[in-house]
Amino acid sequence: MFEEIDAVRNQIKKFDNISFSIFYHDIIYDASSKLNEEKSADIAKERLQILGVNNDDIQRIYEQILTTKSHKNQIMRILIFFWMQIYQFLEKAHKFM
Repeated sequence: MFEEIDAVRNQIKKFDNISFSIFYHDIIYDASSKLNEEKSADIAKERLQILGVNNDDIQRIYEQILTTKSHKNQIMRILIFFWMQIYQFLEKAHKFM
């Protein structure tokens, strides 16, 4: 996912937050557990506090990770949103070429 969004990183507000969310969203993965996202979000929160990330950003990252819980619906909506943004950006960029 990082390769896909790196191309438009300058167009994404709070790119660091998105990056942290992507990195931590599956840091805990146990196929038999239903708490992977909660555990991943908790680890992200702990580590980001140590890094000195501000609390508002930590909360947003925490919430973004939790939204990945219903993978089939939420992830698809998020990906569709990002791809639509990327498409619109590329469409505008192409007009200026």
